Amino acid sequence: MFTLTLDNASNNTTTCEELVTNHEDQLLFEGEHLHVRCSAHILNILVQDGMSVIHTTINKLRELLKHIDSSPSRLKVFNSLANGMGLSSKSGIYLDIPTRWNSTFKMLREALKYKAVLNSYAPKYHEAPPTEQEWKKVVVVCEFLKAFEELTLVVSAHKKPTSHRFLPLVL
Repeated sequence: MFTLTLDNASNNTTTCEELVTNHEDQLLFEGEHLHVRCSAHILNILVQDGMSVIHTTINKLRELLKHIDSSPSRLKVFNSLANGMGLSSKSGIYLDIPTRWNSTFKMLREALKYKAVLNSYAPKYHEAPPTEQEWKKVVVVCEFLKAFEELTLVVSAHKKPTSHRFLPLVL
């Protein structure tokens, strides 16, 4: 008697269906609850959907940050502006991995910290900084993502069960 916690990939579903078909009499509840969807995967789907409201802003910031990070001289100008505003220098700009929402969260959070620097830097290099309205959306999405980051830490433990903690935290 066991269950399998897997994501929603079609090969996982097919495998579980085959197990149920071939071993139904050996499974608890005839295998009705064999395939348990991974809470972290469900969480990722929820967050990716929630972030879609600022997809354009995220892309704009990502491109601006790539522009800065692609040249040592641009990074030097960025750091000079940052130092002039009392912020620490960066040895490199943090860029996200678009399929990993938590890396996008880290990128947005860092961009907010350097908002004044980015707003000052962009026009000098004919880049478009986010508008004030877009920055407000970034703040709201960062608050949204912070809650999900905390939830992810709760449900991503690997040495103890966490499924019982998922639903109350999402709600």
